[in-house]
Amino acid sequence: SAGKGPTTLTFWGWAKGTKETVDAFNASQKDIRVDFQEIPSGNAGGYAKISNAVKAGNAPDVFNVEYPQLPDFVSRGAVQDISEQVSDDLKGKYLPQAMRMTTLGGSTWALPLDVAPQTFYYRKDVFEKAKITTPPKTWDEFRADAEKIKKA
Repeated sequence: SAGKGPTTLTFWGWAKGTKETVDAFNASQKDIRVDFQEIPSGNAGGYAKISNAVKAGNAPDVFNVEYPQLPDFVSRGAVQDISEQVSDDLKGKYLPQAMRMTTLGGSTWALPLDVAPQTFYYRKDVFEKAKITTPPKTWDEFRADAEKIKKA
């Protein structure tokens, strides 16, 4: 409301470049301010810090969490269902695969921050030594080829 100053959101995270992004956002806004606190990465203490803050009732408004940890935070009531705030138009700006990572039980609990493609490289000489002529295309083929390489 008028005269109360900007709305402030607290945000905890660890991703490189976040502070600079938040500073630029804050400089461009007058009605909202983000109070960013850098915390250790998830398994280096960040998740424990967030969990303790949730238990103590002083959790940040927004925080980073990696996709595999999201279900745990949802099951403990540490995050809110944001389905009503996330329009189909907004969902359409993300890869469907990324949105599936933040949707549990038909509800949206977070928005994707990033998507990291994973690539396997292989050494042709090692495959040739094991008499493997083509790289695997399925996990079953990958497992079978790994056994062949181990025996070679």
